[in-house]
Amino acid sequence: SPPASSGFIPTPKDKLPKGQITLAEAKAAFDAGKTNFVDARTREFFAQGHIPGAIRLQLEDFQKGVPSKLALMPRENQTIVYCAGGHCDESERVAEQLEGSGYSRIFIIHDGFPGWKSMGYEVEITEDIE
Repeated sequence: SPPASSGFIPTPKDKLPKGQITLAEAKAAFDAGKTNFVDARTREFFAQGHIPGAIRLQLEDFQKGVPSKLALMPRENQTIVYCAGGHCDESERVAEQLEGSGYSRIFIIHDGFPGWKSMGYEVEITEDIE
């Protein structure tokens, strides 16, 4: 459970829309490995911290054709997309594009990166790769 001081309460499983997962489920997938994590936020937000190993992809990347970064994400892995959480639509749009690119097991972290960070889970700070 998160540090008491944060005041953050993760969204319970029964309150999530279809295709969305809890922070605990995302962390379990992270710990198990063989999961593609996709950060659908802007480069600025990504550079301030992201889930370790996440690949940054936005809708614009797909509008220019198939993003070269997809080569870093095995299609047989499950793929977990996140953005700023709550009612941020970026992860939904990127998930749709991934589905169109041959990925099948795609989930969205409902509480997004702010939730991940609030839980005290591991965060990586690196610049985006091109």
